[in-house]
Amino acid sequence: MSWIENIKNDLQITTGDGKKYKPSWLNATKSIDYNISEFEFPKVNGTLVYRGTPKGTKYNLDIFFQGDDHLETAKDFERSAVDSRYWKLSHPFYGNINVQPTSLSFDNTKYNITQISGTVIETILDEYPKGVDVPTDIIENKVTATTEKLLTPYSNNVVPEQAQITALKNNNKNYFAIAQKYLTANVANDYFNAFKKADSAITLAVSSTSQMISLTTAVIQAPSRFEITTKQRFSILKEQFATLKTTVENNATRAFKFMFLTHGGAIISALCQTASTPLEGDYLNANDTLEINDSLISSYTEYLGFLDSLQTTNNATPDSFAPDWNAIFDLNSLVDYTVSNLLNIALTGKKEVSIINEYDSNWILLAHRFYGLDISDTNLSTFMAQNKATLNEMLIVRKNRKIIYYI
Repeated sequence: MSWIENIKNDLQITTGDGKKYKPSWLNATKSIDYNISEFEFPKVNGTLVYRGTPKGTKYNLDIFFQGDDHLETAKDFERSAVDSRYWKLSHPFYGNINVQPTSLSFDNTKYNITQISGTVIETILDEYPKGVDVPTDIIENKVTATTEKLLTPYSNNVVPEQAQITALKNNNKNYFAIAQKYLTANVANDYFNAFKKADSAITLAVSSTSQMISLTTAVIQAPSRFEITTKQRFSILKEQFATLKTTVENNATRAFKFMFLTHGGAIISALCQTASTPLEGDYLNANDTLEINDSLISSYTEYLGFLDSLQTTNNATPDSFAPDWNAIFDLNSLVDYTVSNLLNIALTGKKEVSIINEYDSNWILLAHRFYGLDISDTNLSTFMAQNKATLNEMLIVRKNRKIIYYI
């Protein structure tokens, strides 16, 4: 039996331009690839392979146009294939499939036949990937919305008197002094301008309370966007929080309580923003992530505890104070979401393991044992930094020394 006798005629291709073609076909083969990740470990033979979801199935096409008009039909098909929209393939073996061609080869050497060979891949119907909200974007949006909610109670309830105006000016200067130590060239100008605007707005606080509280809050939150490590940004924000809390402890009037509600909540929001935007290397292992997570929870707990202590029993008096629970609800949602994402990062991060060195050794041998060595000595440098290697240990690491590594 010749190959021509094996040709079948029950295939239909609807190209992206809507035209239908019914070529003859010969072979029916397909292949499936999977999304995989490969992991290799020092001193372990073999490879750990994680197999995820399948990719689009690949189909090999062997189709033919026959007869006196085969050349014209093949040219029409070639023109239709230029259209980038997907094809609808109706296959007698595989059913109805949406596909995209990846290659087509045309052969006119056989008499009265145009043979077309190629590969098509099954495609999802979306012409463009759907947008996906990543945690960083969600947290940034939540920070913006929460901050707006936190500004409102102060604007609606406070007309600053001289004692608070003085305190606001002093705090603004203190916040600037705290952050100034970490300023880099790319943010110094903008931060100084924000500080000066806030300082001017405080002077006019009585006539423009909303603008003042907005500009001073912007100064407080600005360090969350500094291009320094997560720990350094946390250090700035927590020191600002301590300054604010001391100020309110020494001036526990209704206006100062609302100031703590707004500025304290803004600092917690900024901590969430910071935790969600680490620099490369900030979260090298689970411990790094959990340390930031614990610090965020600790600050938020302190904020809520102090806020609760400021609340008055009788909220009907002119000097009474009760937090704006709509703002607190949004802040709580922001903190919960941030903590949840930090825990997810920690779960997939490297875990710390510690052992006691059984015999005298050196950093090269130990790094090779736990991480393997690389040409650039990155693993060696990382391993020594993790273990806080001292000058006295450059040549020999003594027996009974605690060794830390991450898996």
